[in-house]
Amino acid sequence: MEDKKVVEKVVGEVSKIVSEMAGIQLGARQFSMVENRLKSRMVRLGMDSFDEYISFLRAHQETESQALLSLLTTHHTYFFREFSHFEFLLNKCLKGMIERAEKRPDKKIRVWSAACSRGQEVYSLAMFFDFHLKAMAPHIDFEVWGTDVDPESVKIAQNGVYKTEELNQSPAMYVAEKWIRGKGEVKDFSKIRDGIKKKCHFQSANLLNPDSFLTGKSFDLIFCRNVFIYFDANQIKQITQKMMNHLDASGQLILGVSE
Repeated sequence: MEDKKVVEKVVGEVSKIVSEMAGIQLGARQFSMVENRLKSRMVRLGMDSFDEYISFLRAHQETESQALLSLLTTHHTYFFREFSHFEFLLNKCLKGMIERAEKRPDKKIRVWSAACSRGQEVYSLAMFFDFHLKAMAPHIDFEVWGTDVDPESVKIAQNGVYKTEELNQSPAMYVAEKWIRGKGEVKDFSKIRDGIKKKCHFQSANLLNPDSFLTGKSFDLIFCRNVFIYFDANQIKQITQKMMNHLDASGQLILGVSE
């Protein structure tokens, strides 16, 4: 059995590295999550002990730190997660968004998915707007921006390829005709069609310092769901203030159900 003090030391050192890179807080509440994900990482690297891993980390800190960032900031998500938010958008928000877009020269609705992970939320929003705008206001355009602190997650999102089973629980009216099923060796995967993909843009950005991304942008809708658990109260205040500065006066900021 692994010495408890060794485990605590390694988890503490790893948490500090990721905190310095991304600003997120990995404290006592996240200890088990960090420990379990480190164990999975060790298995992939063929290591049997935390002592062995910490030696590896110190010898390869630059490359391994990036791997840790991806490991510890990628949260579990899926298409149309917390579907009540999409119902709220349809019933309470979409009509107003259309009316505001009508007054703009480009007649475009702009959406930001902050902490978009591997892109499922971005493509969910794009499918939602594509379906309802075609029915309600086909002359209104839209674009969805997705940002995440982890560059590897952003690459996956940009690729737009997922296991087909990930789409099985999504509402059929949104998913229909939006995906291309793979064949042969990739038969278990589906790729988002270009008509949706071209309306989705991805960029690596830290929510504590998103200025380079936000410059010149204003949004009708910001999704920032299930991410504030990683930040303290002052950081949350800082993040939300920056978001509000780039949110349309009549826009919506959507947080996670538990937040």
